[in-house]
Amino acid sequence: MSSTFGSQPANGKSLLVNGRSPWVWALRRAVAGILILVVTVGGAAWLLYATIDQEAEASTEARALRKTVIETPARPTSASLVTTTVDTRH
Repeated sequence: MSSTFGSQPANGKSLLVNGRSPWVWALRRAVAGILILVVTVGGAAWLLYATIDQEAEASTEARALRKTVIETPARPTSASLVTTTVDTRH
């Protein structure tokens, strides 16, 4: 019983890339590519986050909150919703 790894040429010799199977080469390239992608996306996200001015963000949120408080009508509380009943029986 023989087992084959990867493709073999017609002359019967196994095909090796730098002394290793082509699958090892492809797997190493894929891992390196994924690592480069993760580092690039992580670095871009970190740089984007670093460009946010925290003080300007806080003042913008405070202005939005003040605007919401001014424009929002007062909501009735549960105490003001309670109606008093007048007993008309004597």
